[in-house]
Amino acid sequence: MSAPAAADKPFRGPLKVEYCPVCTMPPEYCEFGPSWERCKVELAKSHPDLLAAALAKMSVSAGAQAAAAASSGAEAAPAAKAKKDGDDEDDEDDDDADDKPKAAAAASGDADDEFLAAAAPAKAAAPAKKAPVEKTPAILLSLSQRSKKKFVTSARGWESFGLVLKDVSKLLAKKFATAASVVKCEGAAGALGQMEIAMQGDLMQDLPYWITEEFEGKIEEKHVFIVDKAGKKTKAF
Repeated sequence: MSAPAAADKPFRGPLKVEYCPVCTMPPEYCEFGPSWERCKVELAKSHPDLLAAALAKMSVSAGAQAAAAASSGAEAAPAAKAKKDGDDEDDEDDDDADDKPKAAAAASGDADDEFLAAAAPAKAAAPAKKAPVEKTPAILLSLSQRSKKKFVTSARGWESFGLVLKDVSKLLAKKFATAASVVKCEGAAGALGQMEIAMQGDLMQDLPYWITEEFEGKIEEKHVFIVDKAGKKTKAF
């Protein structure tokens, strides 16, 4: 009698589970964790396929929610129209019943409406809108420590020089051989824009010189600043 087919398969041993160093969850569950924005930087370096799948799933979910909202609004429109038509008919009946008393009041010179209008306090004029203050173009660099030996360098303010963040992130990744992703700004230091470029590693010594050399004539030394944890800016040169 032959042995079962399962016995012919080699024993592979226990499975090795990989965990994200940011949220400590398996990479495929990072999107449900509390630090998704920081996990995206790590996934872009170690598991770009999982990152692409998660972003695609989020996009599909957002589209389904928008379609459901549009469908519910379309269903509510006929009911709202029918209710409005019924209210209009009731208003017409009330107007017919009130025509005679109103005509009598007008003939006798009733001035209640004018009196109430005169007694009502005048509405305060809306304050004039202040003209937006033009921000000074600047590149702000900051360094954050994720673990004992892992650092992330962030750079924001590229839009103020007319640069596209996605293009700059590709140049940075190629120059410093590291992962560079466009993410949302964290903290109060992101006043120049809602997005920034996050790079793996401590690049604070070399990054200012590369910026002025790569974008010579557009970004000068006076435009590059370093922001500490308290949000204080100091010149990089």
